[in-house]
Amino acid sequence: MWAGWNYFGSPRPGITPRLANLELPGQYIKYLADEKIRANADALTFDFDRDPGTLARVRKIYDATSLDLRAFKVRGGKLLLWHGWADGAIMATSSIGYYEDIMKFMGGRRQTEDFFRLFLVPGVHHSRGGPGFTEFDSMTVLENWVEKGDAPTN
Repeated sequence: MWAGWNYFGSPRPGITPRLANLELPGQYIKYLADEKIRANADALTFDFDRDPGTLARVRKIYDATSLDLRAFKVRGGKLLLWHGWADGAIMATSSIGYYEDIMKFMGGRRQTEDFFRLFLVPGVHHSRGGPGFTEFDSMTVLENWVEKGDAPTN
C-alpha cells in the first residue's frame, strides 16, 4: 500500500490496498453529498457525464471558490494557507491556482500579501504525515501577524 494513504486510516476489511484510494471519494459521495446518506454510493460507478450535477448542493458548502475577499481584508482579516507538496488527496497546484486567482482579483501580489499568504510544505501529506516538516505553530504566527503586524515570510 502506498504510504501516503495512511493518514486516512486503514481501509475497511475486505478492501485491497489497490482499492483503498477509493475510500475517500466513496465516503464523500455517501455521507457528504446530500442531506441524507446515499445508500448505494460507489466511486467506481460515478458517471462523470451525468453525476457531477448531483453534487451541486455539497459544492456550495465545501468548495472554496470565491475570489472576493475584500470584505475579509477590510475587516483586518489575515489568512494563512498552507499545503503539503506530497498531498495525495488534493494536489498542491489547486491551492497555488486559488492563490494566484486571488492575487489577480485583488489587484496583485502586494494587495494580497498584506492579508493572505500561501506556504507550500515539501514532503507533507494531507494535513499531516510524511517525511516533511509536519510540526509547526501556525497559530502563533497568525497571532503575531494580527496583533503585532509581523507578517510571516517562511
